[in-house]
Amino acid sequence: MANLKQQKIFYLSLIIVLLVTLGFTSYYLLGGFKPREVVKVGPQKRNIVGKSFKGFYKHPDLEQIWIENRELLESGDVPGTFAVITYQNSSLDNDEVQQFIGIAIDGGMAEIPVGFEVKELKMEQRLMIPLLMHPLVRPSPRTIEGLFNDFAQKEGHELGDFTLELHFEDNSMIVEIPIID
Repeated sequence: MANLKQQKIFYLSLIIVLLVTLGFTSYYLLGGFKPREVVKVGPQKRNIVGKSFKGFYKHPDLEQIWIENRELLESGDVPGTFAVITYQNSSLDNDEVQQFIGIAIDGGMAEIPVGFEVKELKMEQRLMIPLLMHPLVRPSPRTIEGLFNDFAQKEGHELGDFTLELHFEDNSMIVEIPIID
């Protein structure tokens, strides 16, 4: 009887060790241990073709805007990089968001599709975090916001009221926030 109990404990321990090893290996392979470094960079001007949204994250209109922009990008009608501007708006509820979802245009202006608008972003100074890991192990927006706030506080900077996400085809992304000084 004692022998059977020892075997159960041994096999249960072995399964736990294998699962933990598998978890750490997966996290590593997806890039979870890659650095999350805030970098101060210089001026940048971008034109973004897209659509505005203000409402709840789970609203079907938000998903539809994402789909429309992805299709435009994949078709090559508007060449560039998928981009999301998220505004910090204290009048929004916890589950609400105010965003401009679109495509940061490569080079000059492209022909603007019907129903889309153009936002021109000029940032004199900005903070940037390159996120080279898979979306499954990417830090949360709150963690990214905390990294920006910590860096700005140490350096004595005031941050702008929006962030810009640039999503690349290899699942990496860059998050930027303007510095107001």
